[in-house]
Amino acid sequence: MRAALNAWLGFELTTDKLGVLTDLRPANARQIATAPNDVPRLRFVGGGSEYLGVTGGFLPGTDDGVVALHSSCGATSSAGVDSCVNYRALDGEQTSVSAPSALLYNHYPVLMGDDTHHGGTIGTQSGVTLSYVNSSMDVGIDVAVATSTYTTGWWLWKKTMNTVPGSENQTMSAVLFNSVN
Repeated sequence: MRAALNAWLGFELTTDKLGVLTDLRPANARQIATAPNDVPRLRFVGGGSEYLGVTGGFLPGTDDGVVALHSSCGATSSAGVDSCVNYRALDGEQTSVSAPSALLYNHYPVLMGDDTHHGGTIGTQSGVTLSYVNSSMDVGIDVAVATSTYTTGWWLWKKTMNTVPGSENQTMSAVLFNSVN
C-alpha cells in the first residue's frame, strides 16, 4: 500500500512530509477524543466518493472517499460497516445493516447521506437525500431534524424510507443549522 501511495503522490511518504495527515492515522485519530468529557461530538456521515471509488480497496466497509464509516460514526473499534446504526441504511431505507457495535463516549451520529462524499459533509454538496440517525436530542443544544417516513415499491420490492424532507435542496451543514433550536 505504501508503494502505491508513493507512486500516486510522486514522493516518498515520511512523517515529516505528512503534516496534519499524521493525526489522521487511525491509531492517532482514535486517541483524540476517547476520554469522557462534556463536549458532544455530532457526527455527519457520507458514503459517496469524489475519487471514483479508489479508496474502497484500502478502507474497510463503506467510506466517504477519505474516511471509513466506522471512523465517521465514532465507533470504538475498526470494522467494515455500512451504517452508523443497525436499523437504517445510509440512504434511509429501514433495514438490517452492518453497524458499529459501540460508539465512543459522547459521539452522536446525526445525519447520513448515501451519495455524500467527504467534502460534502461540511462543504457545498447538495442534491443528496439525507437520512437521520437521531431525529431529536439534547446535547447541550437542542437538535431536532425534520423527518419523513414513507413507503416505496410494491409487494416484495416494498421499502420503508426514513429521510430528511427537502434535504436534496440543501447542504448537510444547512440541514443541521436549520435543526438547531
